[in-house]
Amino acid sequence: MRHYPGWWWSATTGDLVGHESLSERDRLMLADFDRDVVAIASQPFGITGDTGDSSRRHVPDYLLRLAAGAVVVVDVKLRRAGPEPLPGPALLPRRGPPGQVALAGRRR
Repeated sequence: MRHYPGWWWSATTGDLVGHESLSERDRLMLADFDRDVVAIASQPFGITGDTGDSSRRHVPDYLLRLAAGAVVVVDVKLRRAGPEPLPGPALLPRRGPPGQVALAGRRR
């Protein structure tokens, strides 16, 4: 995936939201036009895990909050980049674009 950083003015947030590639921008545009999405955050948090030999860190591309209260974590990956990793025990598969998972848990 080529690196084309930039900003998208989001009607959903009323502010600029960052992207690091054209694929991320395209996914951001889809979220911005989705009436169910009420909030968008770019690179919202980091996940750190120990693999035994080393420690790994990953930052998802977007966090979307839906009108119904659900929170969706979006990772934008090209299909040719390889197989998608299986979601961890706290993640549930969500129907939608590849690389998108919904967090399980209670709404606060």
